[in-house]
Amino acid sequence: MAITYPRALPADIRWLKSTLSLPRGNALNRLSSGALQAAEVDEPLWRASFVSEPLVWSERRLWEAWERTLRGGIGTFLAYDWVGSYPLQYGAAVLDLTRAGGGSYNGTATFVSCTATTLTLSGLPNGYQAKTGDRLSFAWNNGRAYHEVAEDAVASSGGALTVTVEPYVRAPYVDAGTDVALVRAPLVLQMDPDTWSSPDDLGAQRISFTAVQVI
Repeated sequence: MAITYPRALPADIRWLKSTLSLPRGNALNRLSSGALQAAEVDEPLWRASFVSEPLVWSERRLWEAWERTLRGGIGTFLAYDWVGSYPLQYGAAVLDLTRAGGGSYNGTATFVSCTATTLTLSGLPNGYQAKTGDRLSFAWNNGRAYHEVAEDAVASSGGALTVTVEPYVRAPYVDAGTDVALVRAPLVLQMDPDTWSSPDDLGAQRISFTAVQVI
């Protein structure tokens, strides 16, 4: 079977560390008055850092083979923030909820519209509570847009929700009806091959690596 990208992770393991940060590519200039001028000169891209639980040799071999298929950072892969994989208000119990229109909730919503800083969604449970720090993503430009909820918001009785997000919503905006993932929201990443670590020592060892979002 041919290898396609972005690749899935080879196994669903427990990460000891799974962090996503959003560094800003800003140019800063401090004036003599003490005021700070800031201008965005580069795209804000999510950066990921992963450290696994200790893995035995056979498990590490699986990951090492997967890493080689990325061809030194040429290939991309899909991952999610393991620590923040579920909405803060509900945890894994979010999948026990029911959509406002009926039917079990599966962790997705439907894209309705957006501005540069907000997303309006439908298909959520009645009164669904989005909390600051929740993550969501959706298909965009042959990849995935990935956002963080910037302010608490509550869905209507019909399951409609408007949330303020970071970073800004990039154009071209996606079509209404696009699925939005709110549980284990994935993003497309490119590994920094210089950060890959998989010790050859005997016994259980941790693997680790960092990556940057691809848009």
